[in-house]
Amino acid sequence: MAAPMVARAMKSPFPYPGGKSRSAHLMWERLGDTPNRVIPFWGSGAELWACPYEPRIETVNDIDCYIACVWRAIKWAPEETAYWADDPVNEADLHALHRFIVLGEMPEAGVR
Repeated sequence: MAAPMVARAMKSPFPYPGGKSRSAHLMWERLGDTPNRVIPFWGSGAELWACPYEPRIETVNDIDCYIACVWRAIKWAPEETAYWADDPVNEADLHALHRFIVLGEMPEAGVR
């Protein structure tokens, strides 16, 4: 007997190159309700967010360590993450914030 479908389907908070948001429903139609879900290329997590079944054992992975940090930040500090992610991205801010994160250098004046 198949497990009941739940109203779990959500959208990822950001697009991701190679994302599977448009094809996720096809995957779940073919796989059905699996007891153990392993997502090797997590990215934005579109396929798992679109899963229409009750969560069970779910394992996600991605070679991009920054993606892991984004999801950890969303989980543990959602308001602060939203604050920092709310600005439109421009090249100067991107480089300044990258230097701050990676090298610990303070951004220039005027950069949040």
